[in-house]
Amino acid sequence: QRELAARIRDGGRDGITRFAAALVDCERPGDVNEALMDLGSAVCTARQARCEACPLAGVCRGRAAGDPGAIASPRPRKPPRRIEVACAVVRDGERVLFLRRAAGEALLGGMWELPSVEDAGGDGQASRRRLKDLVRRRRGLEVRMTDAVASVRHDIVGRNILAWVYTADVKKVGRLPKDARMLAAAGAKDVALPALPVKILRALHRLGQPRWS
Repeated sequence: QRELAARIRDGGRDGITRFAAALVDCERPGDVNEALMDLGSAVCTARQARCEACPLAGVCRGRAAGDPGAIASPRPRKPPRRIEVACAVVRDGERVLFLRRAAGEALLGGMWELPSVEDAGGDGQASRRRLKDLVRRRRGLEVRMTDAVASVRHDIVGRNILAWVYTADVKKVGRLPKDARMLAAAGAKDVALPALPVKILRALHRLGQPRWS
């Protein structure tokens, strides 16, 4: 744990990746990952550590200390943090604008999401202006932005998210930067999407908006 903490402090996400790669330095690291998950679900469970059936019993620090269950004792969970965001569904025909998070970000790094801003004050007009500015100034698109048309709740680790959904039609499409794409549903199969944008697009369809296709 001390070494992992040092890796996080010194190297961030890349340091963790290198540390994990060193632990499973073999031709098929995925098999190691699957095996460890099987071990945790069938042998060394949260309720009982079956050391007599464990292939790692000889190198287990918990067993050597006489209390194998203590090393993985559950930690008290913090209550999830409530977050409000404003998201824009920007359409150009059947295509929708997605923005890519920086790969080094801790949460959803490298994934593609709808344009969004935090909505801390709950001011819909301010959020609409900020979304329009985000799309126009940073992505080069002129849009007609509506007021919020829907709200969608979504839970992710440690967060309860309430997303206020705005829609927009593109007036003019210029050359997009590398971290922005107009994607139809078929093209989105080739990129990594988190669950929230898909949930938002489905919610809009239920409200009578065009299906994302």
